[in-house]
Amino acid sequence: MEPSTHQTISTLREKIAALHAERDALPDQPLDIDSIRTQLAANIAGNRSFFEQSFNTSQLFYPLAAGAILKLPTGPINGPERPQEALWSLACWVHGETLIDPLMTLVEQRLPKDAGISLNERNKRLKKIESELLRLEREEEKLICELEAAGDEIIRRADADPAIVLEAA
Repeated sequence: MEPSTHQTISTLREKIAALHAERDALPDQPLDIDSIRTQLAANIAGNRSFFEQSFNTSQLFYPLAAGAILKLPTGPINGPERPQEALWSLACWVHGETLIDPLMTLVEQRLPKDAGISLNERNKRLKKIESELLRLEREEEKLICELEAAGDEIIRRADADPAIVLEAA
């Protein structure tokens, strides 16, 4: 006996919910060591560059110039300016890539062996999840439209993609 359209929609919705949960959990999964090293190097380079661009030599003429330097804008980190972020930019400018190895040693000591996924793997998984979500949501909307055409009422999911709903209309 074939499942009813309502049962099929219910099954699709369970799969959609599971994929949403998997997609939402991806950013919380730890990165692998190589990806962490790459991101750390990019962060250091960005903060170093920002410090160089933001450095105002007129600050050197003020008494307590070091204090003025530490109050530079925070750099590529979003949010309110905080002195510790300006200090990080200064440390990146002074020490640059020499910060990577000691910081990576700390990370490697705390990160379980073979933990994490690469940025490429994360992106591949995300693309696969998004593709499967699109397919399932289109199938769900097709069935909903069929039920509506037959005079049956069914409530759409609150998080239904409006583009898919309009596409099927």
